[in-house]
Amino acid sequence: MTVLTNRLNTETGSMLKREGGTITQAEKERFGQSKMIRYVSGIDQMIYPIAFIKNKIPMAKRSIVCSYTKEGRAPIHTELNLNQYVLKGLREKISVGHSTEYHDSKISLFSAQKGKCAISGEEFADAEHVAVWLKVPRALGGFERYKNMVLIHKKYLILLQELPQAVIKDLIKTLNITKKMLVKINSLREQANLSAII
Repeated sequence: MTVLTNRLNTETGSMLKREGGTITQAEKERFGQSKMIRYVSGIDQMIYPIAFIKNKIPMAKRSIVCSYTKEGRAPIHTELNLNQYVLKGLREKISVGHSTEYHDSKISLFSAQKGKCAISGEEFADAEHVAVWLKVPRALGGFERYKNMVLIHKKYLILLQELPQAVIKDLIKTLNITKKMLVKINSLREQANLSAII
């Protein structure tokens, strides 16, 4: 405080004053208890008391994880715990007529869904079983973007098409669809502008 006071002293008096400018709610919460609050006269800018300035070390961040080094990326990839056989199959299986973003999003979704079907939650055993479903189809103005895509097992694709209710009921019994799965299927059907399964 002495250094600041000495440097801000002028012939007419100190440039620091005890009362002055407005204090925001955040400043009041952090520094309101301090008796060392001073304001720069003329601009009424608050000078924060050093004793009341606190910082926290981020506890959840591990120092070994780093996106820029090979050693730092290793823990990220080991914790993904994905079926490498299926992941390799998805990388190598290029569908003609789709964009690069589509293929990148497909691999990202596989990682985000932890290698599991969005409807049943079962792990994909083979890349051939993986089907990409556009929540909003192209016909309704949907795009092949990450936010509009979901990975499901191929056997559930037939339930996401417009079929008579009797046929759908038989398929539900054949595929052993639970109520929880039916809620997810109906959600995807509604986004695709299809009637819900009753």
